[in-house]
Amino acid sequence: HVASSEKANAGHRLETSAASGLGFESSWSRLHLSLVRSKLEYVSSIWHPHHATLTDYIESVQNRAARFIQSDYSSFFSVFLIKSNLSLPLLFTRRKISRLCLLHKGFFSPLLSQSLLSPPAYLCNKIARPKCFSTAHKHAPLPDAIVDWNDLPEDIVTIRTPSDSGKQNQTLYLTPTPLSNALWP
Repeated sequence: HVASSEKANAGHRLETSAASGLGFESSWSRLHLSLVRSKLEYVSSIWHPHHATLTDYIESVQNRAARFIQSDYSSFFSVFLIKSNLSLPLLFTRRKISRLCLLHKGFFSPLLSQSLLSPPAYLCNKIARPKCFSTAHKHAPLPDAIVDWNDLPEDIVTIRTPSDSGKQNQTLYLTPTPLSNALWP
């Protein structure tokens, strides 16, 4: 997937040359969403780097694109503020939502839920986490998604329509909260 990030860097260079004649921030933003972010999110529901260096590398591509879209290369202006002005959430958050939506489809699918996912006896909407014997398996997409699923509020877990569940997950993870405001003032 890191090779895909390098392709996204190439997409960013293409975006730069294509958008140089347009001169509109919204056009640059649309180019970023269609060319660069699509490469960064390719297979995001089943691949998630648990190493901080890989996560930071992937996020740095979006940071450079956000600075380019705003034409603000000053080191005094926060990339977080630039991305919030452009409504670009962290790629980590988008990968988390993607994994949860995929798990939601499997949980409410009659064929998959019986064979792949086993709920614990004490709660019907929780999923038993598989035993993980290695770090790689512990941070694999399914165990990570199960941990996130079990932390979701009951009103989101019980939604049976995948599109409604995805909207609720986006609202839950992308809406500013007092905690996120305290972490990133």
